Amino acid sequence: MKKFSLIIFSFLLIFLIFQFVNNYGLLESNAEAEVNPEIGKWNITLNGVDVTVTNEINASNLIYTGGNVENGYFAPGVTGTYDIVIDPKNTDVSIRYDISADLSSLSSHPNISFSISGASVTNTENGVTTYSGAIPLSSIKQGNKTTLQAKLVWTNDEQYNDLDSMLNGSEAWLNIVITAKFTQYTGENI
Repeated sequence: MKKFSLIIFSFLLIFLIFQFVNNYGLLESNAEAEVNPEIGKWNITLNGVDVTVTNEINASNLIYTGGNVENGYFAPGVTGTYDIVIDPKNTDVSIRYDISADLSSLSSHPNISFSISGASVTNTENGVTTYSGAIPLSSIKQGNKTTLQAKLVWTNDEQYNDLDSMLNGSEAWLNIVITAKFTQYTGENI
């Protein structure tokens, strides 16, 4: 009987130790602590202006080259360029940019083309062309700026003289709306 009691006592002792360990582990897994997660900062400027502010670009902002035209005028044979400088200073994440240009105002002028160098065309739909690219965090940490160049080229083609004459030097037709969208770049294909 003594031996039987010792065996039961041993089983009860093991059972109690097992219960104590399980309960102690449960209490430890519910421990509280103060956590300070790091949050990525965004501070992006586009041509020196905060991206949350709307900035209008018109024909007077372009730098014109070529053609036999007085400086500051856009005409057949002239190329107008505009630098888009993306400065992601104090930003803690890689950045994807999507720059969309509404080119519907150029649809009736096949000899006038628009492009943005330094970015890939990712979508063309309903007269809107989207140019995309990414700025890696390593480049941002080095303080590098990304410069894209918007280019408007008016080819002097004799077959479009009637269309060109209709423009009559007016800048009103040159209505290209450019919007920029910035998101965190997570390695997706662009």
